[in-house]
Amino acid sequence: MAQLFTSIALDPAVRGRLIATLSGLHAERPLSAADPRDAVGRLQGALDALGLDAVRIRGAVGHAGVEVDHVWLAVRSGPGGPWVLDAAFPLHQPTFLAALSGYVAGTTTREELDAIARRSRIEDRVIGELPARTTYRGRPYWGTSAN
Repeated sequence: MAQLFTSIALDPAVRGRLIATLSGLHAERPLSAADPRDAVGRLQGALDALGLDAVRIRGAVGHAGVEVDHVWLAVRSGPGGPWVLDAAFPLHQPTFLAALSGYVAGTTTREELDAIARRSRIEDRVIGELPARTTYRGRPYWGTSAN
């Protein structure tokens, strides 16, 4: 059965380290909404270096009645886990949310969605805290070695 993930406010020091890590990865090569599996893979090694244990989750992200298949990380380390770390979707940015709705409806292309994500601030990614009216539901994806 799929797990429903809830919002969690992270310790500011942990959040700060994660933002720095995501910023470095994004500067090397933008974290892409068009290829969330790549974003997950790149982030997995960085989390290991920070001493955080995470597992890949495959499932659905829903926002205000719009749902899309997606892949993200659930961080199992520390209190309150597991919590969502989604480096590909900047769901805290209203422009991206509007484009995501258009993508599901077929009026926004994958390339347009990705362009918005590439320009988005790292702080707009989901790092523990979910935007209002947003759900992450899924289960571990055991088909890869990076779990």
